[in-house]
Order: sequence, then structure tokens, then C-alpha cells
Amino acid sequence: MLAKKDKKIAAILLAAGNSSRLGQPKQLVEISGESLLSRQLALADRHCYHSVIVLGYQAEQMQTALLVERQRNQRQRKTNAEDESLNQTESWSVVHANNWQEGMGSSLASGMKHILATEQLQESDAALLLLVDQWQLQSADIMKLIDCFYQHPDKIIVSDWFQGDPEHKALGENSENTGHNNFGPPVIFPARFFTNLSEHSGAQGAKAIISKHLDDVIFCEISNAEADLDTPEQLAALGTLAS
Repeated sequence: MLAKKDKKIAAILLAAGNSSRLGQPKQLVEISGESLLSRQLALADRHCYHSVIVLGYQAEQMQTALLVERQRNQRQRKTNAEDESLNQTESWSVVHANNWQEGMGSSLASGMKHILATEQLQESDAALLLLVDQWQLQSADIMKLIDCFYQHPDKIIVSDWFQGDPEHKALGENSENTGHNNFGPPVIFPARFFTNLSEHSGAQGAKAIISKHLDDVIFCEISNAEADLDTPEQLAALGTLAS
């Protein structure tokens, strides 16, 4: 876990869905021998002081698989490290979203309620929201978002990606105004939106809240945020296998 100036940023990793279109749990799809669930947790943990993982579908099995994988990875790091003190100390917790079938909005609310109800997390200055299937995201992308947050600590920092439309990039507007739909997680929400997020529900995730607060949004170009994993065709293109 990397310290970043004086702000405490918690992460919410949404991984509750049943991957109905994919036909297998996307959480356990592997890239280079590591599941997406473990990979995204490691990504969040590098930059946030605590990560909240929201599970739903087969939550117990997912949590067990994640714990086994993280323990295995820690043992490997200790074996490879010359100095064990160099190993990261992970800080994460798991929330089982009982209403995960209602949609991403309800899962997001479950994660945020956990932050508000947990004493050590109530002092969070912001929350980083990311999705389990954003497999192209890199550490540099999260750092870019965090740097933007430090420049605009009262704003919602939203990833967007451009498809050859310089007008959209210049305006920084959302899909409702431009006809585009190329923005979304990862998103950083400052603490003043925590209560709003905890009351969210339904199928729509962060986009619904972002669209209601456009005056409070700063867009940050993260081209790697565009890629996700929803269909067998995308899985075949990715060339990975589920564990």
C-alpha cells in the first residue's frame, strides 16, 4: 500500500455480479495466472489505505478463492524477496451484498455503507470505485486519477476515454450532452458524496450519480478504463481461461 500525501483514500471494488452474459464467473478469469478479483484488489491496495470488496454471487466461494490466492501470492513474494520487510501489508475487507441481484447501484451502496459504519474507515477523505473486470487498468492509471483528485479535492474525478472526437475532449461533457457513453469507473468520490452513494440502489452504478452532479465532475482521460469483460467473445479475444 503506497502512501499518497496526506489524504486517506479507500477503495470499493465491485465484484458482485453473476456474469450472466459471460457464462462463467468473471471474477475468477485469469490473466497471467492471476484472477481478475485478485489482480484488481492488488491494484487498489497499491494506492488506497483500505479496500472494500463487494461480493454477491457465490460470495462465500469467491471470498475463499480470493483468500487462498492472496495467501499464495504473499508466500511467493516472501520467497522471492531478499528482504521480507519489503513485502506489502494488505488491508482489505469483504462485504456480502445480499441485494446484489438488484444491480450495480445496490452493490455500490453496500460498499459505501460498510465504509460509513466502520470506525477506521469513517475518516476516509475519498473513495476510489473500480470494477472487477476492468482488466487493462494499470497502476499509472490509478495514480493519474489520484493526482487529479489532489488538484480538485472537492470534485468527482471520472475516467473517460475518447474515440476520435476532439470536440468531446475539449468540452469534457457527458454522454447525455454529446451522444457518447465513454465515461465511468474508475471514479474517485470525495467524502461529501458518501451518504448519497450509501443511499443508491438499482441497476445503475456510479454513472447515475455522476450525471446528477455534472457541475462537480472533473473528467480524466484513462483509455485503459474502456476495456471490460462481459461476453464469451471478449473472453476469447482476451485469450484467458477461467480458473
